[in-house]
Amino acid sequence: VASMLAWVIGVSDYPLPSNVPQLFAVEASTLPYFIVNGEKRYARAAYRNDGTIVYDRRLDLDSPFGRSVLLHEVVHFVQDKSGRFSEDSCENWLAREIEAYVRQGQWLRRELRQSGLILPVWNVTLSLDLCPSTFTSERVGASVP
Repeated sequence: VASMLAWVIGVSDYPLPSNVPQLFAVEASTLPYFIVNGEKRYARAAYRNDGTIVYDRRLDLDSPFGRSVLLHEVVHFVQDKSGRFSEDSCENWLAREIEAYVRQGQWLRRELRQSGLILPVWNVTLSLDLCPSTFTSERVGASVP
């Protein structure tokens, strides 16, 4: 996580936080979810504003994709510690997500290039009407060990 944090700081203008986020592997059912076409879709990981990142214990952190999911949450940690964004604004929430996905993509391309692998094409779509209120509040505040 420290190397991811250093990379995020190196490619952005955020200040270096005084600490690193704590990581906790959890069951997928404790992660935030949205309803898509009538089905629950759980996040693979989530940053909580208490400085912790929770992730689905099935996420392979040895794979480039698994690490990129973690990097996405590290971006949210840095955003939070900087104090730049307000959780009360849908526009700010979307700006945070867009930035995290862009950094995730940049990091993943770099990782795959260094490994000599070819980047598969992923289509990531953020709905402009998607706001944090679409997450169930009881899942966002799920307890961690």
